[in-house]
Amino acid sequence: MRALLIVLASLTLCACNVVMSEEPLFTEADAKRAPAFRDGAWVSLTAECQAQWRDPKAPPPSCVEHGEVRGGRLVPPDDPSMAVIVAGGGEPLIVQVRFTQEEAATGEPFRVHIYGALKPTRLDERGRIVEARRWLVLCGEPPPGAGQDSLRREEHLTARPLPGLTVDKELGICRAGTAAAVRAAARASEAWDLEKAVVRWVGDPTPP
Repeated sequence: MRALLIVLASLTLCACNVVMSEEPLFTEADAKRAPAFRDGAWVSLTAECQAQWRDPKAPPPSCVEHGEVRGGRLVPPDDPSMAVIVAGGGEPLIVQVRFTQEEAATGEPFRVHIYGALKPTRLDERGRIVEARRWLVLCGEPPPGAGQDSLRREEHLTARPLPGLTVDKELGICRAGTAAAVRAAARASEAWDLEKAVVRWVGDPTPP
């Protein structure tokens, strides 16, 4: 799951077709409504990476991203500028990642929230999530021919933002005003996802 955070972090530095907001649209109350993820070691794999790692007993290839779940929740990277909420209360689950950055001109800190989505695809015998699809929440359908990398280019902002989303052409970003708009955009965005990535539990926590 950390791969999703890395992708989202890179998008805060540039114009893109990914949904963001200045204020948080999901809270700890939403996080408490999310189903638990199984504690332990997790990996994130794109479809291309899954094709390279068909034998789970073999050492993972370099394309595999590693993460951790503790107390049923994703452990973010050791970065005080970042906070993560996985929000329940609807489908799909929403990953809200808060980044704190400094305004280039003034040096003043500001916060931005970027959104991804998770859809559980497998549960263990205790009902904990052990596998899920992951994708980015997009502002609208990308233009024809726009690849995954083009999400980072201002010229590939959608021409038709989804309901509840607005495009700031001057800044080259897409803003959401409500949690409902983010959730609806997440459902629509699954069809435009090119990575077809999954996050997957691979082992229990290491004893202290």
